[in-house]
Amino acid sequence: MEPLVTIYILNYNYGKYLEQSIQSVLAQSYKNLEFIIIDDGSTDDSISILDKYANSDINIIKQKNIGLVKSIYKAFSISNGKYVVRVDADDWIKSDFLECLVNEIEKNTKVAMIFPDYYEVNEQGMIIHRIRRHDFSTNVSMFDQPAHGACTLMRRETYFKVGGHNLDLECQDGVDIWLSIIDRYKVLNFKKPLFYYRRHDKSITHDSQKIINNRMSIYRDHALKRGFIKEPTIAFIPIRSHVSDNKEFVLNYVGEKTLLDITIDKAIMSSEISQIVISTNSSIVSNYVRKKYAGIKKELEIHLRNNALVQNGVEIDLSIKDYFLKKEKFNVSAMIVLIPHYPFSSYQYIDSAIFSSFLFGTDVVDTVIEDSSIMYFHDGSGMKKLHEGYTRNERDFVYISKGGITFYSKKAIKQIIEKKIDYKGIGHILITQKASFEVTDKVSLRMANFISKEVNL
Repeated sequence: MEPLVTIYILNYNYGKYLEQSIQSVLAQSYKNLEFIIIDDGSTDDSISILDKYANSDINIIKQKNIGLVKSIYKAFSISNGKYVVRVDADDWIKSDFLECLVNEIEKNTKVAMIFPDYYEVNEQGMIIHRIRRHDFSTNVSMFDQPAHGACTLMRRETYFKVGGHNLDLECQDGVDIWLSIIDRYKVLNFKKPLFYYRRHDKSITHDSQKIINNRMSIYRDHALKRGFIKEPTIAFIPIRSHVSDNKEFVLNYVGEKTLLDITIDKAIMSSEISQIVISTNSSIVSNYVRKKYAGIKKELEIHLRNNALVQNGVEIDLSIKDYFLKKEKFNVSAMIVLIPHYPFSSYQYIDSAIFSSFLFGTDVVDTVIEDSSIMYFHDGSGMKKLHEGYTRNERDFVYISKGGITFYSKKAIKQIIEKKIDYKGIGHILITQKASFEVTDKVSLRMANFISKEVNL
């Protein structure tokens, strides 16, 4: 009889945690399963651990290193189960993991993948948080928070129907297959924590730049697959005159370029930007731009703002409206607002924001960082924690607008002009801590120059 489920552990140099992961699979209350372990060329003591199971029913595969995504595809290709689920070698699952997920998906024939809540643990395995996912059966309308690639049960047939993974990826496999699935099938959360997700220094979670680069590539590929058509998009760069030491602040250098040059270069490098607008009340800035960027291929325009539009507290919406109302031909395009105080955010975030809007149907997309700090509110009697205990609901996660990149769709711009703001959701692009670094004064400028020695601008 063919097993109903294939569960596989994927290991690369996680010998320190491997035994616990294996034992958690062997302890499953659900028994109609096929168990595979793929070692992807480990150089630590993983092989000696696996050799202890040589005479068991586990299918142990030792291979030269081919990487995460190719190994995942191999696991699906050799599996015999109707359902397939991966457990990473540094994580482990509860004894009723398979029983709960299999029973639930068997009752929901239109569901292609199911994923549980989980515990976040530290390197020693101590619980940090319980993570409670959104209820995907009732209250999720924007699917921009994917399930983990690991510990998500998926129909094997569906995996191949959607084309499997992009084998050129190095990570973010969960995002890739998630976008393929949600375009055609239903997904479901099981509202009980069933696995332990370990955070440690060797975890791919800590390689934030690799994660973000792969996610950008994934967004682009999936947008193109779904019929994305490039439209005229304006890069709108608002600059308030701020003279310090007889120099406009945006003309200060970070590394070998000024803050303004870094920002304009982002717009030039973006494949999706067709026009650049410098919106300023500074004649120094406008003259600098006209002289330095006279010969660039992309259309560049100066929007002169009056002083009323550049006062502190005046929303950027009013400058956007003023720009369009001054145009002889009222032709609204999509727009990316680029704030010139973030020297380490990259042009890839611009493109990702545009593709994200297309994929998830949002009117606005903002670059953000996730903040897991302890936060308080004041109830009149003193400070109180915003969230008590260790349970973290996804709705409780705090995101802070950073990076200085915001996308507005045509519809959103029309709403700004007509003063009828009713955005259809606000999407987000997670950025690195470096990309979130903001330069606003002399101190942060000196710090940025220190950081720039380690970063290619």
